[in-house]
Amino acid sequence: MRALIFRGKYLIQFLLASSPLSLFADECCYGNPPAYLGKPCIRSILYGEYFFASVREDGLSYAIRTNGNPLDGKLIEPSDRWRPGFRIGFGSHLAHDSWEISGDWTYFYSDLIQTVHAAFAPAGSTYLTPIFIDASSYAQMLGGGKSVQEAKEQWTLSFNTISFSLSRPYHLSRELSVRPLTGLMANWIDQDVAISYLTSAPPSGGGNNVVDYRTLIQNDTWRAGPFFGGMMDWYIQRKFRFFGALRGAALYRSLHFSQTQTSVGNSGGDFRLFLRDASHRLQPWVDCRLGLSWGTFFRCSRHYFEAGLQYECQYFWHEFESRILCQQIPNSQDRSLNNLGDLSWQSVGLRLRLDF
Repeated sequence: MRALIFRGKYLIQFLLASSPLSLFADECCYGNPPAYLGKPCIRSILYGEYFFASVREDGLSYAIRTNGNPLDGKLIEPSDRWRPGFRIGFGSHLAHDSWEISGDWTYFYSDLIQTVHAAFAPAGSTYLTPIFIDASSYAQMLGGGKSVQEAKEQWTLSFNTISFSLSRPYHLSRELSVRPLTGLMANWIDQDVAISYLTSAPPSGGGNNVVDYRTLIQNDTWRAGPFFGGMMDWYIQRKFRFFGALRGAALYRSLHFSQTQTSVGNSGGDFRLFLRDASHRLQPWVDCRLGLSWGTFFRCSRHYFEAGLQYECQYFWHEFESRILCQQIPNSQDRSLNNLGDLSWQSVGLRLRLDF
């Protein structure tokens, strides 16, 4: 009789754990809140993220700090600086097979200004070598006993992304779930780079008089296309979870590029160069997210709130286009080198989510 009672006790526990009613007990199924199985009153999602981001891009080096030899030194490029941004989104838990849809908008703006100075250099040498300059103007900037004494770069970047995704969770265990996802995204990145070089005052009595050289580069891009990826949730306790996501795509990108260079005091005239280009191609993109969050039900399990910290990194291949002039040919065009720089974007932010 005791054996029958013992077996009956565990049979009842097994049946209760297998019943849909057990899903209302968070302690028994704390890996399931993202799907809210058994909680038909929860349908809508609102979430937001306030983050600080830092951007880096190849091809923004604008001068070489030297010891007198113009081509022996260290490249100077903008320093990393963190700027605020935000992301807001919405979503819904669908009644059909636990599917979930969501959409969000991400905005970020960065304005970096960096100025470097150098002492007066002996004739025929310089402690700052300009990079974005034509050969004729460079020769005149260092002619007549002058040297480059200031180099300045201002880089502004405006970043906007709109994305829509469809996903479904698969619970491998009470603590672990994976979520394949797919969706569509559109992104706009506008960049302006303004570079200037100043020399010492020209010598009295004439001669080569280039004292100011300016370059303005504009890159305006938009891209759109489908993306694919997956997410993972690992519940280390009932209310705490680690999460991660990886997305990738080959997006159709349209780039509009222009580069203008002017030289003040050049013997051949102030206007030196104006380049334009437009390209359309597929561009690879990848996005990685890692974070830790805490979430809980409230109001008799009718609502769910979650707060977390998230690190994110995005990478855009060949995002920045510019041209560096290498050599000037008399009575002809300058030889130039096309430069395509990759853009990386990383952020750390506070993420809040409310399901109701």
